[in-house]
Amino acid sequence: MKLATFVLTLAFPFMAGCVSNSYEYNLAHAYVTPWTKLPKAQIQEIVRVVSRSSTQSIIGVSQDSRSRKPARVEVYTGNPDGSSSYYWNYTLEQSGSTWQIVEGGQISVTVIGLALSMPPKAE
Repeated sequence: MKLATFVLTLAFPFMAGCVSNSYEYNLAHAYVTPWTKLPKAQIQEIVRVVSRSSTQSIIGVSQDSRSRKPARVEVYTGNPDGSSSYYWNYTLEQSGSTWQIVEGGQISVTVIGLALSMPPKAE
């Protein structure tokens, strides 16, 4: 039992460092669409939430301005070096002052490209 506690004590700072490094990388490299109108602090919170939930890099963040829920964003993840054959989509909603993942699922890289390059059309 003491060995397990010792290993966890050594591993925790390393794991926390990985999350921090992932967050910093994602914050610096994630593409935020021009039609996503959120304050910088909210973008940072969204990146933090997804960085804690995924080992993949954040490719992009997009907000649908037509949505009935303005506090809703889509975040797309994957490995930009092509080392992974799957990509992921997270839907986040704001609840009070915090952002939470409400949906997630696999998505094609083609759909990600379209979602991040074409603004939503007005209805």
